[in-house]
Amino acid sequence: MNIKDILNADVETVGWWIRQGFVWWIDELVSVLPETWRARFSRGTGTIVEFNDDLTPREDGTALPDAPRAKRNVTIALPLSKVLTRTLEYPLLPLADIRRMVALDIDRLTPFREDAVFYDLEVIQRDQQNERQKVLLGVLPRATVTQALSRAEANDLVPSAIGAMGNAGSNIHFDFLPAARNAQGAGRMKMSYWWAAVGVLAAANIGLLVFRDSSDLEALRQNVESQRATVAVALRLRGKVAAESERRAELLAEKKHNDPLFVLNAVSKALPTNAWAQRFEWNGQTVHIAGYRNGTADLLTPLETSNALHNAHEIGSSMQAPKDKTTRPFDIAADVKPGSAR
Repeated sequence: MNIKDILNADVETVGWWIRQGFVWWIDELVSVLPETWRARFSRGTGTIVEFNDDLTPREDGTALPDAPRAKRNVTIALPLSKVLTRTLEYPLLPLADIRRMVALDIDRLTPFREDAVFYDLEVIQRDQQNERQKVLLGVLPRATVTQALSRAEANDLVPSAIGAMGNAGSNIHFDFLPAARNAQGAGRMKMSYWWAAVGVLAAANIGLLVFRDSSDLEALRQNVESQRATVAVALRLRGKVAAESERRAELLAEKKHNDPLFVLNAVSKALPTNAWAQRFEWNGQTVHIAGYRNGTADLLTPLETSNALHNAHEIGSSMQAPKDKTTRPFDIAADVKPGSAR
């Protein structure tokens, strides 16, 4: 056996290997015990009961066990002459795949129909170089197995395997008991138990995941609750900072709009060169200008066309007329345009 055989083996074959190894290990441990201890610790796994051709226990073979515990786990060895054997050759496939292939072709390989016999396989030779293997097919009528089980029950025996033995001391070949149990529905019931166990484990796994997620969510909720006060303080501080920034922006905009230098510059550009102001007043909205001009210079139109002033109009003059007849007083007012300084 090599690593390739282990990797290509199915679960049933691997399980059989493990059971055989465990039995061998137990037998080795039992063999080193004193004789008086062996009977005490023996579980009867090595008890073999040989049957005659008429399917009765052989009197010259292994004696029937007397202990009730030993009777629950015995191997029934039928005469090899009752088993139809045939050597077959297959590729190096897992034994479970070969069983399925034989099940589809059992009526051609044997003179029996599939529902009339029980069969088992065992590998007798492997050719790794050519990737071929020889398999021994053993076929036993179902009536023979049923009769053997009845005789075992009559002797209070609970078989753990039903095989075939050629003569005294030879190895036991095949095991027809699993096929017999499958035919009786025990195999399907056992498989349903396994599927039920898988379902229970899957539900337990999902429940564990949900519980873990719930625990994580609760821990996250507690963490958020513990940080709620800190977050509230931070939000209030952020609101104060935002309000202060908005107030400062409004103050800067108002300051820029009410900049006296901007308004004074606009008035200076609007007045013609032959007019000069002696009084300049501004209350934040309206500009009041009083002064003198030479000739008949138009003062309202330049103020109206200014980019900073509008609604220019004359008001009653409070200026005294000069002695020079060509010089005239003026007293006008204009409103500052909203947003003109931005």
